[in-house]
Amino acid sequence: MADHRVKLVPSISAYTDDRLSGTRLKVVVSESVNMDREIFAYRAIPLQPGDPNDPQTAVFSHICSPVDLEEFPIGAPRPDAVPAWFRLDTVDVLFRSRGQAIRAWDSIREVAENLGLSLTRQDALESLSPLWVGDPAPSPFTSAFGITRAPLPISTGRAWNLPAPHAHGPSTTPLPVSHGLIVNL
Repeated sequence: MADHRVKLVPSISAYTDDRLSGTRLKVVVSESVNMDREIFAYRAIPLQPGDPNDPQTAVFSHICSPVDLEEFPIGAPRPDAVPAWFRLDTVDVLFRSRGQAIRAWDSIREVAENLGLSLTRQDALESLSPLWVGDPAPSPFTSAFGITRAPLPISTGRAWNLPAPHAHGPSTTPLPVSHGLIVNL
């Protein structure tokens, strides 16, 4: 089982005694092992909706999931994609305060670590029992996970304890079934 990991390089704007009205956080994935460096998901959004010649802007959304890594292209969205998602190796965002930027960095670090762990775990497959499909099936009581289930008990005895017509109290007579079998539940 090979490890999956990325090297995150963060940068933050200098702190100057609350005189700044915002803080910039930039995180670059400089290296990766057994996975793409492009883990940041972006969505291309038109600047002037409805204008076919309108340029688009890229808006950071989240750190990719393992499925996003498979589905979102690197560098630019597919021309026919709606919504237009893609991946980059850098995120560069502004926050109203340094505290928000620090919390965002903590979150990015945690989610990126979880992504690497998820990819590593997905490489470790567990074998399931083979399953025959089609006709005839070897056993109607084996599930896809190899669990053998016993059939429901079938008898010709008493089924449900329902009152007989025009009688008070429980019935001791089994209900009639057209095919001659009664299933005990």
